[in-house]
Amino acid sequence: MIVFLILFLWFAGEVEAATWYSTSTARGATGTACTQVSRCTNATALGKVSAGDIVEMEGSADPTAPYVYQGANDMLVPTGGATARNGTSGAPITIRPSHAGGVLIDGQFARTPINLSAKSWYVFEDFNVKNGGNSATACTAGQVIMVQSASNDNVFQRMVAWDACFNGAQSYVVAVQTSSQRNQF
Repeated sequence: MIVFLILFLWFAGEVEAATWYSTSTARGATGTACTQVSRCTNATALGKVSAGDIVEMEGSADPTAPYVYQGANDMLVPTGGATARNGTSGAPITIRPSHAGGVLIDGQFARTPINLSAKSWYVFEDFNVKNGGNSATACTAGQVIMVQSASNDNVFQRMVAWDACFNGAQSYVVAVQTSSQRNQF
C-alpha cells in the first residue's frame, strides 16, 4: 500500500507537455485552440506555452518552397512577464516547423522575426528568418534575431538568418545584449 501511494504521488506531480499547432495568418490561422484541426497564429500559441511544451509551425514538405510567415502575429515574440512563459533546463520550450526547412519567417523590414525579452530555455530549430526591421515606413534600424533583457540559455540550431534593415548604427542580423548569457547559435 505504501509503495502504491508513493508511486501515485510521484506520477501525480508530473505534467505532460503540450504541443501547440500554429500556421501563418496568410494560410488561415483563425483558431484559438491551437490544435492540428484549428491552428492558431504564432502569437496565440506562444501565449499558451509552458515549460516542456512544443510550438509546431505548419511547414511545407518542400524546403525550396517554404511557407512564409509575415505580419505581427506571425513573428516569434514570447510574452507574459519576466518569469512567465519560460522553459527550464530539463524542459525547454521548443519552436519548430512540421517539416525541417519548411518555414520562413519574414519581418518585412518592419518587425523583428525572433525577439526574446527576459525569456529563457527556448529551443528554435529547423526554420529560417529574414528581413528584420523596426518600422513599416522607414528603415532606421533592425534585427533579425534579438536576445535581450536577461534572456538566457536559449538554443538556435539549424537556422539561417539574413537581411536586417541597415542604417549604419543599430542594425544586426543577430543582436545579443550583455545581460543575456549562455545562448547558443
